[in-house]
Amino acid sequence: MSLKLSTTSFTVEVDKTGEPATTARAFIAALPTDARYFIYDHEAVARSGMKKNVLLFITWMPRGASGTSKVFYTSQRRRLDTVFTGVEDVQCTTAEDVAKALGETSMIADDEEEWDPDA
Repeated sequence: MSLKLSTTSFTVEVDKTGEPATTARAFIAALPTDARYFIYDHEAVARSGMKKNVLLFITWMPRGASGTSKVFYTSQRRRLDTVFTGVEDVQCTTAEDVAKALGETSMIADDEEEWDPDA
């Protein structure tokens, strides 16, 4: 589920929903170019080998999003903590970040460089 903030009414609106059978690859391929929140029901495998569902709250802040959008979504995130309890909070700025959060290691580029704050 994709959640969008209304800048005029300061409300959270459902932007899009996906079918439960939607793959992680399809989800990643459909990421928008502007900031959003996502609720993603992810099936993960525990260390014991058992499958478990993990509900992720993904704060999506792509590098190309407007500065205003990034500030607005960041400032409103904590207001949603009381609504979405029991979720794992994930912050992502690239499709590779989302792939890592979803365990899709085959989608991560081998030449991915770490961000250097001093560069």
